[in-house]
Amino acid sequence: MNPLNANDIDIFSIRCRRAPHAHYDRPLYDFRLKEKPLSLSRPDTRYNCVVKVSYTSSAKTAAHIRYIMREGAGIDGEKPTLFDDTGVTFKTAAAYSKNRFLKGEKRIFKFVISPEKTAMDLSAFTQRVMRGIEIKQGQKLNWAAAVHGNTANPHVHVVVRGIDKNGAEVRLKKELIRNGIRNICKEDIALNYGEKSFFQARLDELKLTRSRNVTKFDRAVDRKLQTAARSRFGYIPYIPASAQEYERLSYLSQIGLAKKTFVSACNFAQKGFLVDCEFLTKLQTHQKANDIVKTYYRDRGKTEPTPAAPSAVKPPAPQPQRKNAFARRNKQKLRMMV
Repeated sequence: MNPLNANDIDIFSIRCRRAPHAHYDRPLYDFRLKEKPLSLSRPDTRYNCVVKVSYTSSAKTAAHIRYIMREGAGIDGEKPTLFDDTGVTFKTAAAYSKNRFLKGEKRIFKFVISPEKTAMDLSAFTQRVMRGIEIKQGQKLNWAAAVHGNTANPHVHVVVRGIDKNGAEVRLKKELIRNGIRNICKEDIALNYGEKSFFQARLDELKLTRSRNVTKFDRAVDRKLQTAARSRFGYIPYIPASAQEYERLSYLSQIGLAKKTFVSACNFAQKGFLVDCEFLTKLQTHQKANDIVKTYYRDRGKTEPTPAAPSAVKPPAPQPQRKNAFARRNKQKLRMMV
């Protein structure tokens, strides 16, 4: 007995019939919406380190030294001690500024180094980091540093003089300013204090995808958008390269800096985003405004509100109450009746 009935045989024959001869040489295109699988990139298990680099005129050296050695800025609210590469410590700013004039100095460089791992000797850490910077820079630098503990994250202020120990002018290399100093700090922490676990690194990356501040994913997306053609509508199509970028762009779409869409790629449409051309600038502006707000509320309890200044304009004199017109008319009628 045949298990297939006639209807099944007819349907099977119709589905398996051959295409006409004219369609053999025609290229096959599949315009269905496909989703490219996004791979999870391996997270960086090294402890992160925030590094800020700036410079100012050499005439402000003494003022900056007094600032980083101010009372209460050190560990446990103590006054910080200034130290240099030779291990000499200075208790006051005047002790360092004495006989520290360098002829031909035009500028000084200011570093702020804040490692993610706080349980560490920041003085020894600074010595090793500055030694690595000197190797990368190729100069023996004149520097001094102070450890601060007046914030939630202990950090180090480093002052690099504009003249090295051989009398040559100091100009930091661009590679050091971009990510060279940060990489030196990360490698030193990993070598002397170990690394994070894989799951902790993955959790930290998930937190970054939901941050309102500028992250490494935003900088990676911005570098790729620089080579793309600008759109007259202010958005650029972009296909994420990893699952972390997809999560980050999904969050940016929630705050109005991107839009979910389908982006054409070769012979299929891929899930992507329309990213705002100025999304990085807007994030940086929000980050600065948020820092200003945090600073205001942090210092709000320390300063008492100033009393309002007395007004120079005298308040107007009280006007006499006007009598009702009906009352005046009634009085007149009473007088006429009398």
